Amino acid sequence: MLALLADWVFVLHGVFVVLALPSAVLAYIGYYHGKRILWRLHNLAIAIMVTGRAFLGQCPLVAL
Repeated sequence: MLALLADWVFVLHGVFVVLALPSAVLAYIGYYHGKRILWRLHNLAIAIMVTGRAFLGQCPLVAL
């Protein structure tokens, strides 16, 4: 059960890592200007990615 949970956490973290780069490029070119909800979603995705990376870097369940 714990291994399955660790696998899902790792997969979700990977999804946020993959989506963060295109989102950062869109933010850089100004796509989110005037789109406050999308900008907040971008910031939330980055925050989740960073938090997940910090947690998974210390988590004994997942070998990175």
